[in-house]
Amino acid sequence: MAVGAILQCTEAFTLGMPFEVWKTQQISGLAKGQWKSAGAEFAALWKQGIKKFYHGTSAKMVESATKGAILLWGTNLTLDVLPHVGIDRKSAVGGMIGGFSGGVMQTVVMSPMTYVITYKNRNPEFASASWVTILKKTGLKAAFGSAPAMAGRQGTNWALRWFFAQAATNKYRQLKGSKLNKVEEIGCGLFGGALGCINQPFEVLRVVQQARQATGDKTATTRNCASMVYKQHGLAGFYAGVIPRMGLSAWQTLFMVTLAGFVKEALNEITEEITGHKK
Repeated sequence: MAVGAILQCTEAFTLGMPFEVWKTQQISGLAKGQWKSAGAEFAALWKQGIKKFYHGTSAKMVESATKGAILLWGTNLTLDVLPHVGIDRKSAVGGMIGGFSGGVMQTVVMSPMTYVITYKNRNPEFASASWVTILKKTGLKAAFGSAPAMAGRQGTNWALRWFFAQAATNKYRQLKGSKLNKVEEIGCGLFGGALGCINQPFEVLRVVQQARQATGDKTATTRNCASMVYKQHGLAGFYAGVIPRMGLSAWQTLFMVTLAGFVKEALNEITEEITGHKK
């Protein structure tokens, strides 16, 4: 769990947070009937300075430490069980099942923390407020209002990322005919992470609902947000923000799938040397 917390915090504090703010800024505009291009939103953020890309960092670090620990714990727990039911833990399907389990478990911390980030971006006067202050002001009901969309997003997020990353790794290894080196594994992880964004509609609904709630709309639900997006922007609206999210997804997969695998291999080797027993 400690490994998961460290990796997720490192991911967030490097490129993860800027991608998150950029993506959220673009999608949340839908709540006001606006849909600017990814380039226009990035330019608008850049004009406000680099600090704008790190608004909500305190909440993000709390979220990252807890969700990273939960993800790796839940995923590896599931992967350890899979061989007992006849599923190879290193297969694409095995990775998908493990990733889905770990992702859904993350909802308990991600719903309130992402709400804080969205609230800060929609209410600039609270930019320096702590996550505790914001949650006290808005209440837990609002913070967990997007939990269904969040559970759907996180479950499918990590199911798809693990599936595509593992599938790409296994296929490339098959074509190469030998073990992949670290650079090749990293490339497969980035590729799989980017492909994992096909579940973007869940993310759009989560952000739009939180953006409406952050501006005082207590009637916002996952269902009426979906209806609003479709009526105003059609099916294409459900893929708003997909460009920055592809960057975020690839970056997160690199840390939480590929690098996490490297760390686990290293720890297993150390354990084998100490105990003399091969896992």
